[in-house]
Amino acid sequence: MTTTLSEDWQIETKTVLERNKFMFNKSLMSDVTFVVRESDGTDERNMYIPAHKYVLATSSPVFFAMFYGNLAEKSNEIHLPDADSSSFLEFLKYLYSDECKLTVEIAIDVLYLAKKYIIPYLEKLCTSFLQDNITASNAFTLLSQSLKIGEEDLQKKCWYYIDSHCQEALASDAFLNVEQAILHSMLELETLNVKEINLFHALVKWSDHQCKVKGLELTSENKRAVLGDAVYCVRYLTMTQKEFAENVSKTALLNKDEVIAIFQMLNDVPPSNSELQATLSKRIQGKPRQLKPTQRCSRFSQDQIRTSKTLGGWQYTSGHPDILNFSVDKDIYFHGVRLFGAIGHNSRYTVELTFNNVKVNDRFYSERKNTLIPGFDVLLPSPVVVKKGQWYEISALVKGNGSYYGERGASSVNVLASRSISAIVRTLMFRIIRR
Repeated sequence: MTTTLSEDWQIETKTVLERNKFMFNKSLMSDVTFVVRESDGTDERNMYIPAHKYVLATSSPVFFAMFYGNLAEKSNEIHLPDADSSSFLEFLKYLYSDECKLTVEIAIDVLYLAKKYIIPYLEKLCTSFLQDNITASNAFTLLSQSLKIGEEDLQKKCWYYIDSHCQEALASDAFLNVEQAILHSMLELETLNVKEINLFHALVKWSDHQCKVKGLELTSENKRAVLGDAVYCVRYLTMTQKEFAENVSKTALLNKDEVIAIFQMLNDVPPSNSELQATLSKRIQGKPRQLKPTQRCSRFSQDQIRTSKTLGGWQYTSGHPDILNFSVDKDIYFHGVRLFGAIGHNSRYTVELTFNNVKVNDRFYSERKNTLIPGFDVLLPSPVVVKKGQWYEISALVKGNGSYYGERGASSVNVLASRSISAIVRTLMFRIIRR
């Protein structure tokens, strides 16, 4: 790399960090060159990147062994066929400056390099960045890449996202290119937030795309071949007869005998082919998938709750929304809220709930659900990621009669989110306020 240097560059850089930054990607005093693939272009051109062994060896035990160990590299030109220029430059920048500019596109490659050269702080930085940037459009891509490099925490986050946002993730281009093994693993999950018939439609789209990629004719035989055993992981027995008849049977992904056998099973009709039906019964799950279990938290204990008869209850006549602000100390998926209600003929409410630019506008009936306190759940269309340390606002404009209400609610609630993880929910106000 050719650069014009100031004669006084050592004087102009005040700290060791500034001097290291100055030396990044410069041939000045360089004693090693890395040969990597160009990130842009399709002709697989190489880029030559200068570096300094001392800087690399003080950052990585792998580089130390490469340059100063008993089996040190004798050549000063290192070819890296598993790295491209963009990701490798950001990787090196971190070693020189403790900084790197990550994007979703290159972060997974930088993570691979951080694991390869045992740089745990950079590894943690990349993992956190990727976990914070999982979306419906990239969840399957990140899952596939994290499996290849053995990044288990990222895998878990991707699976959780796909589980909770399955409909959106299935509509992505990334899903069409996912490996058959991942498709099979997804279909074996007990919890998927999607209708089974929509899952089947996604399966058909995936098989169509894979046939085109492989240059295969779009026949039912070829589609079934690329799907493999995944075709039996769809829970056909949880579909309605109409869904199965109008969608599944017409695709010919299942052969005629299988379609007849499943129809008979759906209608509790004695099998015409008992051997086939017995085989299908073992291979096809009849139990509906479940949503992931959710946790509830309440700011009010039983003795802090007042009935709708106390001073007429909490009134909704002002025309202003009730508002609550909260934060959490761990990332969570927010599904919705439970609002106080009343009992008897006063139990119907109209609610306009707003959270994180998502609105729910509907009518609800109050009921006593696993509790003595009447109320109703207002759920978002799909869970929303709530980031730790950030404050969020829930706004609810309620129309209806006076309801039960709470007094002196807790400002902090500890919620057991799993067997090993708990989340603390903190509220900004002690009581719901009126705007």
